Amino acid sequence: MTDSKSRSSLVALTGATGFVGGVIARYLLAQGYRLRLLVRAPNRVPLGLNAQVVCGSLADPDALETLVHGVDAVVHCAGLTSAARLADFAPVNAAGTQALARCTQAAGAPPFLLISSLAAREPQVSAYAHSKRQAETLLAAMSGLQWAAFRPPAVYGAGAPEIVSMLRWMNRGLAFCPGSPHARFSVVHPEDIARAVEVWLTDPGVEGIFDIDDQRDEGYSWLEFAGVAEAVLEKSEAEDLRQCHIEGPTSMGLEHLLASQDQDAAVTHELKVLMVHGIGRHTPGYSGRLVENLMPALGLTVK
Repeated sequence: MTDSKSRSSLVALTGATGFVGGVIARYLLAQGYRLRLLVRAPNRVPLGLNAQVVCGSLADPDALETLVHGVDAVVHCAGLTSAARLADFAPVNAAGTQALARCTQAAGAPPFLLISSLAAREPQVSAYAHSKRQAETLLAAMSGLQWAAFRPPAVYGAGAPEIVSMLRWMNRGLAFCPGSPHARFSVVHPEDIARAVEVWLTDPGVEGIFDIDDQRDEGYSWLEFAGVAEAVLEKSEAEDLRQCHIEGPTSMGLEHLLASQDQDAAVTHELKVLMVHGIGRHTPGYSGRLVENLMPALGLTVK
């Protein structure tokens, strides 16, 4: 699609009721794209989204067929990130992706973009990570499907309770530094993911799996991330952050500690990968605004 054509294209989008998917939806609408959303119920459509709506789930073949009929591209952002049972992840994240891709094939095979996860790089870390890797593997095995996948690392910003909880602990003067002090990792803001999606929509012939981040060369160490937070929080010298190094795979303990402040807090699967393995993608990505975006995430005013 050329840029002029893509701006009037009809895009099928899943996950628009979620944190990242909602940002993608609002951004694409602002750029002039037309959207058709898959939602479980009409009352779950975020306010202000002027889009076509298809009610159903990834387990509903009729809804999926309606969703992809006549569209120019498919962006699949829906997924299960927490579950009561480990076995619940695969039916949604893997089988659901496959079902949507098969309907996309039957509808003329418009380009297909999966919003995957950095966790897919280490499928042994969790059932969630395995299900995300499985989704990519299933797409790769499908002939005639033109597809790509984005693997965002930990997503931060207003609406991301797991990151906000860590920042609030920093605001209290305690910076948790899980894993090795030498580990480096990447972060990304949902608006940068949305911009990446638009870049792909202007040239959906690009295929492959892409790790995206906030464009900081070599990513962050936990100490550097704490330093950014310290600057954002404008702590005086007397209120310097106390750094708490946590060695080994202790993400679950950290998750419980964070949840003691925020009842809905959870450490993302992407952060668990970073904590345990210290891995991240540090190649150039899309413009990041870490300091500016951390402030509203904490309810602070950007000066």
